[in-house]
Amino acid sequence: MYIHWPRNRSSSIFALERPSVTSIGLTAESSTAEGCRMSKKFNLDAMSIDEMWQLHEEIAAVLSHRLTSEKRELEKRLAQLRREKEMRQSESADSQTKDAPRERRKYPRVFPKYRNPNEPSETWSGRGKQPRWLTAALKTGRTIDEFVIRNVQSNKNNFRRQRA
Repeated sequence: MYIHWPRNRSSSIFALERPSVTSIGLTAESSTAEGCRMSKKFNLDAMSIDEMWQLHEEIAAVLSHRLTSEKRELEKRLAQLRREKEMRQSESADSQTKDAPRERRKYPRVFPKYRNPNEPSETWSGRGKQPRWLTAALKTGRTIDEFVIRNVQSNKNNFRRQRA
């Protein structure tokens, strides 16, 4: 497909729309069969529209070729990275089945050992931080033995019989 512009340089439309490129000194590089690059300066002011269009088509063809080859290289690299990732995942899956962390052991239910006499629903098993009601009572001078639940052993034995 060609766009035909008037060949007459003195055309007023052409002169207004076309910038001067004599000071730019456009350089084009073309690759040879050996892979060396030869640079060639183009004087765009001296070229006709058809010559510039031909240059445009050649540049578009070279760009298209380079972009497709670059895309192919990137796709190859991506495929290689995916294979490496799959290999690492399969290796880690194999090692996880061998060295799989054990399931956390279920601890038996801990029965309460201490009860708040003012609020019987508040109990403490003796593990962890002391509840506020117990620390407040101990500060007033009471002893921890006053809060002990007396029938703890019988509750434990009943629970074990139920599970067996």
